Amino acid sequence: MPAKYLGWLVEIIYEDQSGKIYKAAYTSQEHSIWAD
Repeated sequence: MPAKYLGWLVEIIYEDQSGKIYKAAYTSQEHSIWAD
């Protein structure tokens, strides 16, 4: 599975719970956790 899809889903989940704080963080990191 493409890491980008996982990151996108994570953004939506965190955005729904905490707001845009985590979303911005994951977006800034380019989902390093999922990529590579």
